[in-house]
Amino acid sequence: MKKNSAVLLCFVLSCLFLPFFSSQAASNNVTIAITPSIMEELVKPGDILSRQVTLTNKSDKQITFYAALKDFKATPGDESGRAELIDPGSEAGNYISSWVNVSGDGITLAPGQAQSVPFTINVPDNTGPGGYYGAIVFGTQAPKTKPGEADKGAAIGVAQQVTSLILLQIAGTVDERAEIREFKSDKGFYNTPFKVNFSTKIQNLGNVHVKPAGEISITNMFNKKVASLSVNEVGGNILPSSTRLFSNVWQDSIGFGRYQAVLSLSYGTPADQGGEGMKSLTMFWYFWIIPVKILTYIGLSLVILALLFIIFLRVYRRMAVSSAMQRMGVKDGGILKKKKTAKERNEFILTVLILFGIAAAAIIILYFILF
Repeated sequence: MKKNSAVLLCFVLSCLFLPFFSSQAASNNVTIAITPSIMEELVKPGDILSRQVTLTNKSDKQITFYAALKDFKATPGDESGRAELIDPGSEAGNYISSWVNVSGDGITLAPGQAQSVPFTINVPDNTGPGGYYGAIVFGTQAPKTKPGEADKGAAIGVAQQVTSLILLQIAGTVDERAEIREFKSDKGFYNTPFKVNFSTKIQNLGNVHVKPAGEISITNMFNKKVASLSVNEVGGNILPSSTRLFSNVWQDSIGFGRYQAVLSLSYGTPADQGGEGMKSLTMFWYFWIIPVKILTYIGLSLVILALLFIIFLRVYRRMAVSSAMQRMGVKDGGILKKKKTAKERNEFILTVLILFGIAAAAIIILYFILF
């Protein structure tokens, strides 16, 4: 009994204090905004860039932010375009954290306040053409070392942080190569209404980031263009040695026949901007839209009408033979009276009306069953 009382007491106390702990956790949630979130620059060896980012405190309390530097690469095995932050010096590659100078002093912002944070990028004179990548990270906890020191940015607090990615292209003869690894729809046949999901995978085979963009043009079996879908409308980059997936959807309520989807993309840096010029990528895909329900409805309706037409012919033939025998005054070896002709004509008309009424009712019932 005492044990049960103790358990009950613990439960009551936990219920009393649970709202307190929940509200404390919620009050610790802060929101940080940074613009721009991505910076892309075409530079030359020896250039010194002076840029800035804007931090905004979107929480309801005063917060102090601290800057740190990171490098980044494409997340291995991920095709969504997400970047993976890495500590400076932890991996070999085309990284720029050692080129960036930003103050590591705390930046205190009141609720809703925004402030610009300047920084510089010093491009070494001996840097070869290609893509180079780094990031400025702002967090709510001070890093162990300040930006610019040997182990810079390695231990910034991750509870609340935002990142501005920096993508540099060093002008010169770069290797801009990309290819379509996949372009298809999720199915080959669709019923109506339909929803066609297109997937496009582009692989970067060069040494600089690329930003392919274009459209998927869809034409029907009469070679008429029925839809156009924008690919990579947001301007996502593909880092070297990585693949990115782009998704598009085309949906409608009606369609029929074989359709052709043509993927047309362009990418590259114009020659007058230090690149190799614009390049294009093209691929085709075919799929079918078969309105099964509509075809089933039409088919069953035709079957019903055909059966009723056969019945009509049989009735009509029997009535015609009967009418001919009446005109001869003979039936079953006997003499017929003329007064029966009008009655049989009325019966024939009534039979036809009943048959067509049954056909109409059957077609309507099929429509509601299928649709």
